[in-house]
Amino acid sequence: MKRRERYTEAARRGHLARFERSGLSGVEYAARHGLGYSTLCAWKARARRERVPRGFQRVQVSSAGWMASGVVAEVVLGNGVSVRVMRGCGEELGAILEAARCGA
Repeated sequence: MKRRERYTEAARRGHLARFERSGLSGVEYAARHGLGYSTLCAWKARARRERVPRGFQRVQVSSAGWMASGVVAEVVLGNGVSVRVMRGCGEELGAILEAARCGA
C-alpha cells in the first residue's frame, strides 16, 4: 500500500498558485505533479473557505443602474451563488439567502 505524502501549508499554496497560472484542468495538473485530483480539489475548497469572511459584513448600497430594473442589490455568497434582491422582497430575504447558501 502506497503511503500518503504529507504537504506543508507552503507546498499546498505553491501548488495552488502554479495550478492557477498553468491553464491546465485540475485533472491534468494533478496527474503531471503526482497529486490526487481529489486532493487538489480539497486544497482549493479549503483556500476558498479561508478567503471568505465569516459573519456579518457591512456593505454600501448604490442604486445606480439598478433601480430601473427593480433590482436593489445583488449578494454573492461564498459558494459562488448570486442572489438578486428585488424591490419589495425584504420579508423573504432571510429565507432566500439561507436557501441560496445551502445550494437549494
